[in-house]
Amino acid sequence: MPKKENIMPTNENFHITRNPISLQELVSKVEQPGAGAILLFAGTVREWTHGKRTLALSYEGYEPMALKELQRIGDGISAQWPGVEIAITHRLGDLDIGDVSVAIAVSSPHRPQAYAASRYAIEELKRTVPIWKKEIYEDGVEWVEGCHIHETAWMETESAGEHLHTHWSNRDRYARQIRFGSIPNSSPVPLDEAQRLVLSTVRPLPIIQIPLSKAYGCYLAQEVKADHDIPSFDHSSVDGYALRAEDVKFASRLNPVKLHTIEEIPAGHIPQQEIIRDTASRIMTGAPVPKGANAVVKVEETKLDEEAGQGVLIYQPVSVGESIARQAGDIENGKILLTQGTFLGAIEVGLLAIFGVSVVSVYAKPKVGILSTGTELLDADQSILPGKHRDSNGVMLAGLVSQVGGDSDFWGIVKDHPEELEKRMIEALQQSDILVTSGGVSMGDYDFLGMSFEKIGAKIVFWKTLIRPGMPVLFGTWQDKPIFALAGNPASAYINAWLFLLPAIRSMCGSKDPLPKRISVINDEAIEGKEMPHTRFLRGLTYISESGELRVKISRKQSSNVLSSFLESNCLVRVPGGKGYSSGELVEVELLRNVDERVDDSTSSGGR
Repeated sequence: MPKKENIMPTNENFHITRNPISLQELVSKVEQPGAGAILLFAGTVREWTHGKRTLALSYEGYEPMALKELQRIGDGISAQWPGVEIAITHRLGDLDIGDVSVAIAVSSPHRPQAYAASRYAIEELKRTVPIWKKEIYEDGVEWVEGCHIHETAWMETESAGEHLHTHWSNRDRYARQIRFGSIPNSSPVPLDEAQRLVLSTVRPLPIIQIPLSKAYGCYLAQEVKADHDIPSFDHSSVDGYALRAEDVKFASRLNPVKLHTIEEIPAGHIPQQEIIRDTASRIMTGAPVPKGANAVVKVEETKLDEEAGQGVLIYQPVSVGESIARQAGDIENGKILLTQGTFLGAIEVGLLAIFGVSVVSVYAKPKVGILSTGTELLDADQSILPGKHRDSNGVMLAGLVSQVGGDSDFWGIVKDHPEELEKRMIEALQQSDILVTSGGVSMGDYDFLGMSFEKIGAKIVFWKTLIRPGMPVLFGTWQDKPIFALAGNPASAYINAWLFLLPAIRSMCGSKDPLPKRISVINDEAIEGKEMPHTRFLRGLTYISESGELRVKISRKQSSNVLSSFLESNCLVRVPGGKGYSSGELVEVELLRNVDERVDDSTSSGGR
């Protein structure tokens, strides 16, 4: 047989698809004259996984990088085994039991090379290709990172006339056997899925009755309807004179109209006289409009007629209804005033007072225990020492908790001692509705949060998300109480709290729309795309330009350890995985606070 030249696989041999995989079509891509073996590997969704019945699987991935990695696998095979051809297709989306999730076809002049290349492709697929699998069980879901081919698979050597069945059972890529054992759910999950897991885990707290004076910052537990009109009667919106508009339609500075004043109506008094032709009543803001009057002229456009005694000179015409606040002009009787789950700010409690709601049904505020971890941390009142820095996360997180309606309780700093950490976590959890920690969630030698979760009997829902900064966030529960273990760097901790902790607090407080709001704005400069599946959050300043456009400037400092750049920022610019933007394109931002009307060109900027 003539020697086969090294064939570099083409991009047509590698596919990411959401459609069913055709095994016959895949094999046709690698067929070559004189092949000694053609092997087909097909990973299928099996019914039982880890001793539990699987309902379905769902695959998601970062397609550009996944395709590049598939091509790299092909290049590696061509370099190691000249003459071998390979084709790989991976399916994304929802798959049922028995569906093919991934297929690999290999052809080679020799069987040993075909087997070796196939095994190499399978291992590299698990190791490097950014695809994530969600296992759907009757009792919930579990995300697993990597192309985990632990479904039933088969290989066939067609040209040799052999039919071999091989079962591959591969352990999860990132479920590491570290010093304290295997950590479940430790693979990064996409942002949207992580937020969904948080919100599906937490539950609203009990409904309580509190005085209106204490309701600010709470969430309303039942809707409130207006039980009367607002205003409840026609009243004057200015100090002036109630009159008939037709009596003064020709009034002017040169030719004032004289009217006879029949009474004075202070606010809170009921008019006693009816307005008739050429009469007027002195009226104060908020006072009921007398019968017969159809307008009020401002006092600034009048003058007492000293000669007539009880008269007034009108210098300006008015239209019918002018300066009169009509009954029900603001709120009609029976209208829904506030819906269940409304955050009670200053305006909302003011409206409740208008309608006589002195006792309010609200959801109890969650008590949030806060722990800062790290032997390197100092309290704010301690002097700086070599290798140490003051803790900023504790008070920062307490402020964020208060902003969205929670009550914070700071439990201080815990050193990197596992036993002490576990003890303090239990103490805080026993007296809190939520526990939030910062630091100690990476994979360093002194990052003990994962071990502590297991030691105290907490369940890990997920550990690490596909966001930057703040990837190593850990979320779990202890006796149904949520625990958020946030990253230690201040900017990362802030973004973790913004994306996960604050929505959980809002949800537990009864909010119907707990996730951060997004708006589209025009970016001032290019944002570099990066080949990663992570959603990036860049600090920026959203402003209204002189031409009235909503625009955003990217802040100069984006490091995860820099907190000061939030001072010059009022939003987080959301950049999806692998995405970049040109100057002038629309981007999505999540507003942290109010938008400035305009910004000077010298304001911080710099493409990221």
